[in-house]
Amino acid sequence: MNRFFYVLLGASIIFGTSIAVSKANKSAIFYRGTFLNSDEIKDKWGNEKLDLGLWNKGVVRQRSKMAYNIIVNKKTYIGKTNLDIKKIFGSWDSYYVNDTVPSYTVQENSGQKHERWELVFMIDQNSKVFDIKVHRNYP
Repeated sequence: MNRFFYVLLGASIIFGTSIAVSKANKSAIFYRGTFLNSDEIKDKWGNEKLDLGLWNKGVVRQRSKMAYNIIVNKKTYIGKTNLDIKKIFGSWDSYYVNDTVPSYTVQENSGQKHERWELVFMIDQNSKVFDIKVHRNYP
C-alpha cells in the first residue's frame, strides 16, 4: 500500500510540474535579454502619437518617439497575427529569436554603449501577439 501511494504521489508531482512548465513556456522562451518598462521608454525617447505614415518610412529617430504610445496601447494589438502586424507596421527590420517575430528598430547603435533597441511583438505558437516589449539588441 505504501509503495502504491508513493508511485501515485510521484506521478502527480511529475504531471503537475509538466502542466505548469507548459503553461509558463508560452512566454518564457521569448523573454530573453534586456527590456525597458514603459516609464523607461518614455524617459528615454518621449511620447509622441503613433503616425503610421511616419513609422513606415523607417526613420528610427521618429519611431523611438512613438514606442511608448504603442506599448501603453498594446491591447489594440494583442491577439493579432504576425501578418496583421506586418500590414499595420510594414515589414520588420530587426531580428528577435527568429524571423517570424515582428520586430522594428527604434534606436540604432549609438554612443559609447552602442545601444540598439527594437520594438518586439511577442507571438505565441499560433503566431498571435500576446505582448509587446522594447528589447536591447546587442550588436
